[in-house]
Amino acid sequence: MKVLAVLVPALLAGGPSMAQLALPPATATTAARLPAPVFQPLPDSVRQAVQQLFRRGRCYSIIAGVSGLCVLSSGVIYTAREGVNLGTTPNILYGGGAAAAGAIGRAQYSRRRERQVLEALQYGSRLPAYAAEFAPLLPKRSREIVYKYL
Repeated sequence: MKVLAVLVPALLAGGPSMAQLALPPATATTAARLPAPVFQPLPDSVRQAVQQLFRRGRCYSIIAGVSGLCVLSSGVIYTAREGVNLGTTPNILYGGGAAAAGAIGRAQYSRRRERQVLEALQYGSRLPAYAAEFAPLLPKRSREIVYKYL
């Protein structure tokens, strides 16, 4: 009860301070100052390096997801047979984590995301930060190209 007596007034008093501030509307002067993106076709070497990066990302994500599901299913099967014990808990935790990492990787390195990144590169954008995860696994020439666009 004492905890509630302290928490409730603190939460009620902090409400107005957590309100979001409204940003001023964009005017013609702020929109005019931003340069328009310029389309520049990518060299074939850059396009191939990015495609190779995303292909490897999809491949390693599938490997992580399948191996995670195998470990997770073995933990679940042993738990169903023998009951919950400390030997099966790491299998379930690590297998679930690897399966989740594989699913997240599949979403990050999807073909749709690959097309979006290639289109953004043509307009002068940089590669997303997650693209550096699998860059060390690329051949040296492709790796240098990818690092230049990060």
